[in-house]
Amino acid sequence: MKHTLLKTVSMLFAVCFLFGAMIACAEKKQATAVSEPGSDIAEPSSKAVRLKGEQTCQGLTFTVDQPYGDDGKILLKYKNGDLTFALGWVNPISVTLETTTGSFTTQLQLGIYHIVPQREDLLTIYFDGATGTPTKLYVGGVILLDEWGLPVGVDIIDKTVEISLTVE
Repeated sequence: MKHTLLKTVSMLFAVCFLFGAMIACAEKKQATAVSEPGSDIAEPSSKAVRLKGEQTCQGLTFTVDQPYGDDGKILLKYKNGDLTFALGWVNPISVTLETTTGSFTTQLQLGIYHIVPQREDLLTIYFDGATGTPTKLYVGGVILLDEWGLPVGVDIIDKTVEISLTVE
């Protein structure tokens, strides 16, 4: 009974949050933050270098392997294993690009972005004004979900995945 009540309350909270997130996203769109998943292909600029990096978190693998120039565009590919994840829940997805000259952060306004098992896709992320050579990429708000589509555990614990980048 206690477990069922907890699941019911959790589901009610999730529905209320989703409704609020949809309203917030409709009111505040950031055109330069991200395009739709899988919609962009990196075009090398005159100063392009090749970035590479990969990190796995509980079967969810993030990969960067692309030309990178002065446009500040990162193609973040992901491939999921057997678990279900969300990028973002209470807070938007936060992505930080660390370079030799500083850190540049953007928040992706995608609401709760579900990654179902065996899914492979990419997100295009723009870091307007980013300078220097990229060294690391941090993806915040990676949350493991249970069979109900809710965060595992009572507290919403999101992970930040750190991807070390090499330049070729």
